[in-house]
Amino acid sequence: MPWGAFAMGPFPREGAPRRASMSCVSLQLRALASRQGHPVPARPPERAPLEVACPPESVTPGLVPPLFGAGTVLRRLGSLDAVHAAVAAGDCALGLLPLECSEAGPVNRSHDLLYAGAVQVVGEQVLTTAPGARRIRGGIIAPWDRPPLGRPDRLMLAALLPQRTGTLVDFLAPFARRGLSIAHWSARPARIDGWHYRFHFTVTASPVCPVAQEAVSEASAAALELRLLGCLQGADAAA
Repeated sequence: MPWGAFAMGPFPREGAPRRASMSCVSLQLRALASRQGHPVPARPPERAPLEVACPPESVTPGLVPPLFGAGTVLRRLGSLDAVHAAVAAGDCALGLLPLECSEAGPVNRSHDLLYAGAVQVVGEQVLTTAPGARRIRGGIIAPWDRPPLGRPDRLMLAALLPQRTGTLVDFLAPFARRGLSIAHWSARPARIDGWHYRFHFTVTASPVCPVAQEAVSEASAAALELRLLGCLQGADAAA
């Protein structure tokens, strides 16, 4: 099965959640696990040098994230939306979206853009704006036909949970029973009737690990909707 066969869904439109059952998320993880030895879908040849879209102030001037290499050209754009659009349209091979700041917490707009689709998180970079200053955890985004950078050891998931007592515990229990921890999480309004929220989780597990696939499959039964936002190598492992 080629990489990306289940990469974008089918996903329900925002505002129309559905029960995730076995879920296309589990299918995506199985597709990634079976990618070795299978052809990767055709994609345009990489531009030289590699262009990476980033918003203003996401990195210091002249800093090239080491994960990209010395031939990288940072293309600064005017907003987070512009970074997402440039990568989704193929104008830039990769993009850098700030996901979390040590001073202000999660960057809500970045999480909303990831949930909107068209791109996936394929890597992670922790940036320091100046000595002793704030730290930014950035997500490296790419179109869905690009394999993850490095050896992915984390999964990013978005879950819409029902409004009932214990729903969050029920969703997380399959990961806890298997010793899989949550590295980061945030909550965003689901923008549907009532006070529904969607939760974004980064699970410390390889997507090719059967234990992780089992946990995702079981957790999906507790969710109204479950989306895979990306498979990535954590910044600590990439360093």
